[in-house]
Amino acid sequence: MTSRVVTAAGLPALPPARAYELWVMGASGPRPAGLLDTRGDGSAGPVVVSGLAAGDEVCVTVEPAGGSQRPSSPPILLLALSP
Repeated sequence: MTSRVVTAAGLPALPPARAYELWVMGASGPRPAGLLDTRGDGSAGPVVVSGLAAGDEVCVTVEPAGGSQRPSSPPILLLALSP
């Protein structure tokens, strides 16, 4: 298992009731990996995503402000991770 640090730039502002959420997409399905704390300039992070296994991907969705237990919107970004 490994960890990665995720940062972002250029994210469009969301309404206060919505947030960007990170997910680990793996063999056992999606699991929440944290909310991105976006700033006024569209940047966010860093967020440490841990417990990554070979073949996992990290994605970002737009969710309710408190986050979700399962993704409720299509990913706006999907990152395949190299070993």
